[in-house]
Amino acid sequence: MRGHLRKRSKRSWTIVLDVGTDTETGKRKQQWIAVEGTKREAEAKLAKLIKAANEGNFVEPSKVTFDDWLTAWLDGVAERLRPRTHERYRSLIENHLRAGLGDTLLQKLRSPEIESFYREKREAGLSSSSLALLHVVIRSSLAAAERKRLVIRNEASLVENRPRQNDTTTIRENVWTPDDARAFLAVAKKESPQFGALFGVALELGIRQSEIGALRWEDFGPDAATLRVVHQIRRKAFVPLKSGRPRALDLSDPLVELLVQHRRSQAELKLRNRRAYEDRGFIFAVELATGLAKLGAPLTMSNVAARPFRTLIAKAGVKPITFHGLRHTSATIALAAGVSVKVVAERLGHSKTSITLDLYSHVVPSLSQDAAARIGAVLHG
Repeated sequence: MRGHLRKRSKRSWTIVLDVGTDTETGKRKQQWIAVEGTKREAEAKLAKLIKAANEGNFVEPSKVTFDDWLTAWLDGVAERLRPRTHERYRSLIENHLRAGLGDTLLQKLRSPEIESFYREKREAGLSSSSLALLHVVIRSSLAAAERKRLVIRNEASLVENRPRQNDTTTIRENVWTPDDARAFLAVAKKESPQFGALFGVALELGIRQSEIGALRWEDFGPDAATLRVVHQIRRKAFVPLKSGRPRALDLSDPLVELLVQHRRSQAELKLRNRRAYEDRGFIFAVELATGLAKLGAPLTMSNVAARPFRTLIAKAGVKPITFHGLRHTSATIALAAGVSVKVVAERLGHSKTSITLDLYSHVVPSLSQDAAARIGAVLHG
């Protein structure tokens, strides 16, 4: 690359860079950059830009803001994202990134500024999972900008102590002890057959909210004591499982009985409401019609996770956790009870046991200690 200076005023210069040839017109392309300072300082800036270009580190200066780029990036990746993921990214950009970092020029965004943004959001009480997803959005968008030669490097990759979605400290705070889980389930059973079965499934099997909502009676085999997880429900639409593979899960006798009791109770509800009940075969369905939901419609897990779940937690006198915390509780109880990591991973629907180990590493030390004690008892009496 070549370049030269043009004087604008006493302490103002224009760096004129030759940046190649326009492929359509064949004319020389130039990049004009205004700088303030002495001629020597302008010459130093020119030399630095030429050196960067020769080393492949030059990007054309741009006044594109980070918000402008995020909008363009999200539009570009929309077809490759699941609708739910795209909507989550869009929400994070609109509710957090636009106000926090949006006005910063894309080429001026630096890792300390990103770290400061994370710190402010953490202090404001944003969850670790949302923080981790914010980092995914920032890192992915800047990686795309780097590939398009809009920025020299991905500043998000330089962030220290970056937010992590699978923070074991956060998981420990969102888990019940076996005593708490038993106390809660006892209250849920008294509340209604549906809640007893629903929370029994959530705590024993650890399957996802979206998978619970998509369960149908045809997936339940009481004689074989199994429950098949075939679909998940997203925005009232059935979509493939996250792993892409259906799985059949063995049930304990008490859970089979809870499901049988719930099916009997649901059948009685159908008889009392023959004309109003919209029977679509869902295991967990709406039992009280409202203006938004008909009898028999799939039970929205987000609704259950809101008021009814909190009410049951208060009645049981246990610490508040999220609905997803039931999944964490199921996994930790199973691992602590000596169930193999492979079996736990299969029940949770994890594609690899390493995912399970990373998520629930806080349980592993106790398992190792228990193994040492058992092996020692065999060897040493």
